[in-house]
Amino acid sequence: MAWLKAIVRGTVDALISADDDDEDPDETLARALGMTLSANGGGVDEDPYKEIARVDQVVQFFEYEASAVEGFIAADPSFAEELEKKRVRYYNMVNSIYVQHEQIAFLVEELLQLRERLRKDRLGRKATLVEINRVKMDIGDAKNKRFFKDKARKEAMAEIVPMIVKVKTDRLLAEQSYSEKKATHAGVDPTLCANSMAAAGRSGSLSATTGVASDSADGGFGSEATVISRSANPTRRRRPVYTDKELNRLLKDND
Repeated sequence: MAWLKAIVRGTVDALISADDDDEDPDETLARALGMTLSANGGGVDEDPYKEIARVDQVVQFFEYEASAVEGFIAADPSFAEELEKKRVRYYNMVNSIYVQHEQIAFLVEELLQLRERLRKDRLGRKATLVEINRVKMDIGDAKNKRFFKDKARKEAMAEIVPMIVKVKTDRLLAEQSYSEKKATHAGVDPTLCANSMAAAGRSGSLSATTGVASDSADGGFGSEATVISRSANPTRRRRPVYTDKELNRLLKDND
């Protein structure tokens, strides 16, 4: 249990010190989770955003799609600089929310253990109740921090999604133009290619209002500020993500 407590505290300290600043979020999260950077180019030995990208389409874009539109981003240096600033800010918010999930999960486990102790050790009831109240306060504090961080993340998403949509659209139009020219040269009706490209673009595009695919509203975080699904890779997450509703029920239980 001591090793887990050290990880949680170290993660919180690392991300609070880098909160919303200009530090590279890859380094921030790697340092917070105790991961090391590889010697060959500074890459993180473990992909820290793999599971988050499954439910957050903004992270999905930067982790796995941005390289395909790199040229369109770099075409306007001021645009590229602004996009990078917003990316760093967005990622630091995502990291902070992830840390609150971890801290909450640890505190909930501690609360359940204290309640079990309360049932078995009647002589130490008073001291145990003091500890339970402390943990409840810590859970409430972490829950509130997560709420406001997620609120700020949604505001940042509203700014960054139109920029992502722009570069994706630029690439789509460029590919469409190339396909039409190629089709014309080959004697094929160019409108067939244009329609096909347009359909492909619609099926894989981000929503300009939510920033996510239509089957995953609100960036995948949900109204309860859930970042990572309960079925996430067990090598990265062994504890559940507790929603506000679940936490409220836990905090209301009489001890």
